[in-house]
Amino acid sequence: MRATRLALALLAAACAPARDDTAPAGADAAASLAAAEAAVAGLRARLGTMTRVDAGLAQGDATSAFSAYYEDGKLKAIVESLDLGDYGRSEEEYFLADGNVVYWTARGVRARPGTAGATDSVRWRVALDGSGGVVAGEKLVNGEPAPLEESRAATITGHARELARAAAALAP
Repeated sequence: MRATRLALALLAAACAPARDDTAPAGADAAASLAAAEAAVAGLRARLGTMTRVDAGLAQGDATSAFSAYYEDGKLKAIVESLDLGDYGRSEEEYFLADGNVVYWTARGVRARPGTAGATDSVRWRVALDGSGGVVAGEKLVNGEPAPLEESRAATITGHARELARAAAALAP
C-alpha cells in the first residue's frame, strides 16, 4: 500500500517528463498520460477489496449512478455512469490522492452540436496535478484528436466534489 500511496503522491511529477525538443508536442502528453495510467493501475486493480459506497445524484435531466471506493477511510476512486439526457452519456473514473483528483478518464457519447439526434463517440483522459491543474489531457472524438475544453479541469474537480459529498453522506 505504501508504494501505491507514494506513486499517487508523485503522480504530478511523474506526469511531467522532461521535454525533448525533437519529439512531437503530443509525445509529452502521451508519456504523461501513460505515467498517470501506470500510477493508478494498482488502485484500479484493488477496487474490489476496498470499501464501496453506492450512491446517485440527479440534477435537471442529468442522472448519475456511482460507486465511491474508500481505503483506510480515505476516498480513493469513484466510478460513475452519467446520463445527460439528450446531451449524451458516459462511463467515468476518478482517482484521488489526498482528497484531490489526480486522474480522470471517461468514454461515452455526446450529442453533436447543431444536429438533431446525431452523436459522437468521445473519450477523455486527463492527468491533474492535485490542485486542479491539467498536467496532460487527451480528447478523442470519433477516434480523432480534438482540443480539450479549457473548462474540463474545473468540471472534473467540481463534479468529483459533488460525488464525494453524496458518497460521504452514505459512508459507514
